[in-house]
Amino acid sequence: FTADTNYEWQIIAHNSAKLDKSGPVWHFTTALPGDMVQIGHGDTTNKHLPIEPFYRYTYSQSIYLASDFGEVGENKRISKIYYNYHWASNGDADCNDWVIYMVTTQMTEVDSVWFPVDGMTQVFNGSVGLDAVESGDGWLEITLSTPFNYNPADGNLIIAVDENSPNYTSGADDFYCSEDTRANVSRYYYSDS
Repeated sequence: FTADTNYEWQIIAHNSAKLDKSGPVWHFTTALPGDMVQIGHGDTTNKHLPIEPFYRYTYSQSIYLASDFGEVGENKRISKIYYNYHWASNGDADCNDWVIYMVTTQMTEVDSVWFPVDGMTQVFNGSVGLDAVESGDGWLEITLSTPFNYNPADGNLIIAVDENSPNYTSGADDFYCSEDTRANVSRYYYSDS
């Protein structure tokens, strides 16, 4: 299900006399838990973010503006992050070795400069469990080993992902991203060596 989406269903009973009886139309609207924020609803692939599974090593930085978080209030504790993954190959344990960093910044783009890693907080270092994502499309849930306290009033959020597995997956495997009309909100580097 997609967040903030209205769904409807109806039951239509059929009997052996080929008579139909329609029940009422039922509906519900999906919502996220009050302490969860979803940024983006994309279905775009081949953006190499947060990693490029088809290469052995990947590093990326993405800026999330304070306004992306809506009205989340002050001092939010980020304890989990999720990425929507599409995979066609089997088992995807090949791209599991991630280090994730976060930092609050006044920067609004990362076009020509990387934010220095030594100025960031390491929030995760280990296996992300990519192989546990069900075949096809699924959400990769990453529980941070060090939750990050973020206050949108202090600035924007950078999330950096460093993937260090010496293996790679199928070229058909990728993460879903949202198109952004702002320039230079993410940058990446990937290599096989």
